Amino acid sequence: MPEQGIVEGRSAQREEAIRQAWERRDFESAVRLTLDLYGCEILQYLIARMRGYDDGWDAFGIFADDLWRGIEGFAWRSSMRCWAYALARNASNRHAKARARGGRGERLAEDDCSVLAAAARSETNRCLQTGLKQRIPACVHFSRRMSRSC
Repeated sequence: MPEQGIVEGRSAQREEAIRQAWERRDFESAVRLTLDLYGCEILQYLIARMRGYDDGWDAFGIFADDLWRGIEGFAWRSSMRCWAYALARNASNRHAKARARGGRGERLAEDDCSVLAAAARSETNRCLQTGLKQRIPACVHFSRRMSRSC
């Protein structure tokens, strides 16, 4: 299984890059790197957990918003991957509860972190517009990657 060791080694290097960005207080880069490294697998997890494409994407938007809002307070008591999955699980639970109450889901505030979440969910890559691109470069990076690989 030498291939698995190579993949784990790359993942550990990328996890370290996230930590270095976090330690520099470059939270936008830390979020971008986290979404780049774990975004596709978390999206697939949420689609499976929510048993539907639309609900999975809705939960992913909540997850991305939670990641953006919580990154500064992350204390590194676990790996970023473990924390990201905990955020994803909590986002899917909140979305499912909102659906059970009869709503479509949680309404996100219209601020920069919501723009990031909406852009990550957008199938039309709305965040490629110049105004948003200048405000949140991580949004552009992730949406381009998602359109190619997920």
